[in-house]
Amino acid sequence: LVSGVGTPRNWTHSINGNSTRACAELMELFINTLYPDVTVVKIHSDTNIFRWEENITFATQELMPCIDSYRDAHARNEPYPDEIASMNGHSGMERNEFNPDWKQSVSVTYSFADGSAA
Repeated sequence: LVSGVGTPRNWTHSINGNSTRACAELMELFINTLYPDVTVVKIHSDTNIFRWEENITFATQELMPCIDSYRDAHARNEPYPDEIASMNGHSGMERNEFNPDWKQSVSVTYSFADGSAA
């Protein structure tokens, strides 16, 4: 889940008032309740979501590397980043046998758009 903040038009308002972080946390609770086997990964952008350049910087420096780390782990049949964090020194997780056709089970599309179409 990707969340972020935007600079408010009224400079007396808090930037946290324009944050979608609470919505992402609520969505995580909802997903975990309905689909307990799904791992939710949250990434929050503290840059201004209303600025194209800042969105691109966030996507290229934070979002895409996170997605790439999951794709690469899948391709190498290695533990996913969240699995490594949850292992806490315990090895022996059961994994599916490596599938050389892994590209058939991973599909990621990046779309950088601006304006109302975004």
